[in-house]
Amino acid sequence: MGKALPTSLSDKPVTTFFKSGLFVSFILFSIGYWLYHTVMPVYPEQLKMEQKSSGKNGKHANPDAQQSAEAQYERTKSAHDELLSKPNKTKEDVKELHKLKNALKHWRKKKDWKGENHSQKSKGN
Repeated sequence: MGKALPTSLSDKPVTTFFKSGLFVSFILFSIGYWLYHTVMPVYPEQLKMEQKSSGKNGKHANPDAQQSAEAQYERTKSAHDELLSKPNKTKEDVKELHKLKNALKHWRKKKDWKGENHSQKSKGN
């Protein structure tokens, strides 16, 4: 009545389109074309703009003041360590050590301060 159904893979006719790899090339080209027209490109200027942090919550600390505070911290730390390594401390040495500890806390806070944080929660949608 009609044609007989193929019983194995070798009985099926295979077109030259699938044999030559044109089908795979067509699929890859289609995916590339779709990606090219749908994905937004990233330009180096955009990357620089995204790195810029100048807003309400951006860093506001003066970099020169931070460097100065770091230098003061290092000087104070060396004096503190020198006094701390002294084997026999007098009462004046203990008082001086306490002052140096407080100065270390002060300069550490100054050097690590990143600036004011104006807003903790994000605004908008």
